[in-house]
Amino acid sequence: MLRIRDLRAGYGELMVLTGFGITLEPRQIVAILGRNGIGKTTLVKTLAGLIKTRGGRITLEDDDITDMSPPQRARLGLGYVPQGREIFSKLTVRENLLVGVRARKLPLSTIDETLETFPTLRPKLNDLGSSLSGGQQQLLALARALALRPKLLLLDEPSEGIQPSLLDEIRQHLVDARKRYGLTILLVEQNLDFASSLADRAFVMESGSNAREVDRDKLLSDATLLHEFLGANGEQT
Repeated sequence: MLRIRDLRAGYGELMVLTGFGITLEPRQIVAILGRNGIGKTTLVKTLAGLIKTRGGRITLEDDDITDMSPPQRARLGLGYVPQGREIFSKLTVRENLLVGVRARKLPLSTIDETLETFPTLRPKLNDLGSSLSGGQQQLLALARALALRPKLLLLDEPSEGIQPSLLDEIRQHLVDARKRYGLTILLVEQNLDFASSLADRAFVMESGSNAREVDRDKLLSDATLLHEFLGANGEQT
């Protein structure tokens, strides 16, 4: 579904990705883990087309998307939920969903179909995005991305600032979306409980050029691995 080869990208003169590579098979949920500042968000933004590549190749199924714009990638089936959600706060819930539907020229009935899997958003349909709680905004961001009917969904820290009760709902939505749409998911995450409960495969990003695959079942039990996510004060970073 997704092949990343020798990917290079950064900001100005700072190179963050220096030859990164990974492959995702169809219908897999793959977690990318690692310390803050290692380049996880840069990776996701580069895959989404928000940061220009400086080398390497990105292939979505049979399409080389390396130099494509974000809208072009979206039309080919790449969905993206950024860190911080970035919904349109001055648009209603319905209008937020409509943006995704129009991007791929899908029928308006797609909105109702999407709301069937996000019933908690239906009563909020005419509310502004700014009036939603943080958890509701995350659900809206996820629903908007799924309204694109993507083949591949990029998720950047979806658990950030979300109450544990809502995390269970988000987890179930992702599991259901994979089953219903045959979705492949690349998940960048710091919450090990959340990541281990979802991922088929997990990688620890060790540098801008290397990610080490780890056993998902050991994410919460391997003391050495856990140390890679702990700061000097013993708190998870």
